[in-house]
Amino acid sequence: MQTLFKQMRLNKITCAAKRLLVLFLCSFTPAQGFTDTSAPPPPLNIVTSIKPLALITREIAGEAAVINYLLPATKSPHHLSFKPSDLKKLMAADLLIWFGPIEGSSLDNAALRLPDQKRLRLLKAHPSHETHNHTQHSVDQDRDNELHPWITPQDVIGLATTITEKLEALDPPRRADYRQRLYNLSRDMQKLDANLYAQLEPFQTTPFVAMHNAYDSLIHRYRLTLIALIQDNAHQAPGARHLKQTGIILNNNPGICLIADPFSPTNTLTYLQKHYDIHLHTIDLLGENVEDIQSLVLNIGEGFHACLTQNHTNPNQNISH
Repeated sequence: MQTLFKQMRLNKITCAAKRLLVLFLCSFTPAQGFTDTSAPPPPLNIVTSIKPLALITREIAGEAAVINYLLPATKSPHHLSFKPSDLKKLMAADLLIWFGPIEGSSLDNAALRLPDQKRLRLLKAHPSHETHNHTQHSVDQDRDNELHPWITPQDVIGLATTITEKLEALDPPRRADYRQRLYNLSRDMQKLDANLYAQLEPFQTTPFVAMHNAYDSLIHRYRLTLIALIQDNAHQAPGARHLKQTGIILNNNPGICLIADPFSPTNTLTYLQKHYDIHLHTIDLLGENVEDIQSLVLNIGEGFHACLTQNHTNPNQNISH
């Protein structure tokens, strides 16, 4: 009987101790030493050089990041110049994403202030930039500066894949979310690619001209027929000799489609419209009035379609250069 009494007292003491322990733990707030593992990590602060990169990054990061871009979509992305406020944004970023040759050297130099894990330069320097061949360096740099490698669905998938890999390394807890969003974006882009190919396929032999070398990936993807560039260099107005040679091509192809962008020199466009039978179509490559990358790529593709559709040149004629 005495042994049973002792056992009952021991059970009461044990129960009381358990209740005290539960009360103690419940009163212990995260600020007093425990971490709330259910709370999501704070959003990343991501800065991109231009709006198209911000749109692509937003598709992958979703709510996991606050994304800003340095250059307004109303300004040319070439040779980006910095304001003090831009440098402040850059230095506060968890990640900077930029192309490299497109924006010019000022952003490359500023990016060196950030550690490697906070930088993502999407385009490599041309191999000739490592040599002492300064003439070739200049030619290659000019060509790189004119690239717009976000204008087709395939471009977007490639860029999004690289951005996803960087975000996974920077933010492992959200890796699965980034991968799922990449899958969703790739699926949407593949559907868009098929639709654009179907729209542009009937015009593959329709000749057109462009202001400068900005559309390589789109031309190759949809097998379009570019027969002349108005500007050898996007940053300089065409010389008289080059314009005369181009004029011969325009005269031989009356009603031809001319693709330009909002930053094409106004004086040159006015001259061409006055002296030649051309159909001018201006395409916004930076997405001033769009809020997602799907709309931007669709608008670019449909811009080509609209210009080629209204081209007065017979697509089956022999192209005259």
